[in-house]
Amino acid sequence: MNPIERYFNAEKSESLLFVLVGVIAIAFATYFFIKIKQPYFNGITYPLTAIALIQITVGIFVYYGSSKEIVKMNFIVQNDKSKVKTEEIPRMNIVHRSLIINFTYIF
Repeated sequence: MNPIERYFNAEKSESLLFVLVGVIAIAFATYFFIKIKQPYFNGITYPLTAIALIQITVGIFVYYGSSKEIVKMNFIVQNDKSKVKTEEIPRMNIVHRSLIINFTYIF
């Protein structure tokens, strides 16, 4: 398997982990809401569910987007390697900066 496929397949695996954690979070929220029925745990259910739904959505989009990226990047590498420098590296720099900004705001 070439490095591009290996990278994006790892990204797909990570996205499935995101979906799994989101589903588990919704299961916990449902359990808190139905079984525990205490104000603190009832209050937790709403933000936990919202965050879990966002996480599941992102995981699904990344999972399906990774397959398209494998095809796109293999095509670019085989046909026009200069596009890696002019298109992919600037795109990844933007993604990297947004992750750093988002991480900074969260913590």
